[in-house]
Amino acid sequence: MARQFELFFPNRDVLATAELLEDLAPRTCQLFWEQLPLAEETYHTRRSGCELFVITPPWPALPGAENASLFCEAGDIFWFYFLPGYPDAPLHLKSRGLRDYVHLGFFYGRNSQPTGPYGPIAGNRFAVFRDNLEGFAAVAQKTRQEGYETLVLRRKG
Repeated sequence: MARQFELFFPNRDVLATAELLEDLAPRTCQLFWEQLPLAEETYHTRRSGCELFVITPPWPALPGAENASLFCEAGDIFWFYFLPGYPDAPLHLKSRGLRDYVHLGFFYGRNSQPTGPYGPIAGNRFAVFRDNLEGFAAVAQKTRQEGYETLVLRRKG
């Protein structure tokens, strides 16, 4: 059975579960697993459609491209890496000295595509939601309108 992790919004008491796609993105999955648990502020994309994302500091190693795609479906979870100076980073993080970073994208609805200021961007598709995508999507929509939420990512089991 594939390893699973939980996505928990503590302020809203909403919990979802996702499964790693270890056969398709083994390096990304392992590096992600080693970072857990994480608790980060969420951001709603301006360009990619139905995507909520978190930004983490750079990981000790980078997986490189694996299972990379320009396209996503509702329930897909992507890994992206951005170099210092990438223009799409949240301004308040840039003002705090953000350099290169990892962006974890959680796609919760239809008609979405990973997109940056210069057009579509490829990311590693490394996990998929297994339950309560609907609850996650409801919080994501509220976040889009009301502002940031803390998202906790932790190993399941």
